[in-house]
Amino acid sequence: MGYRLHYATTYKVVHGGGEFNHETYAVNSLLKELCPDLWGNNDTDTGYADELEITREDAANAIKTLEEWDSQGKKWKEGCGYKYAHVAEFLKEALEHSDKDNDLIRLSWF
Repeated sequence: MGYRLHYATTYKVVHGGGEFNHETYAVNSLLKELCPDLWGNNDTDTGYADELEITREDAANAIKTLEEWDSQGKKWKEGCGYKYAHVAEFLKEALEHSDKDNDLIRLSWF
């Protein structure tokens, strides 16, 4: 076959953001609804995942949908305290500041 297993000699992680305090399940569930290719490190329920990956395309589409829902006055999760526009702004920031050489945006809860 000619395929060889390689490892990266440089792995740089820089985190930005820091939003949605204690709303893991609500945010992850919303992203799962909006991003068909969402990956989470919890196989049984993405809502409880603490590592997520979404495609840049899914993020862009989610932003449009979230802004549309917000402009229609739709409410997100009773008692959550966040609006769809807040999630849209977070995703815009992630798109802008994440590694543009990678089609995936990595999101981490910690």
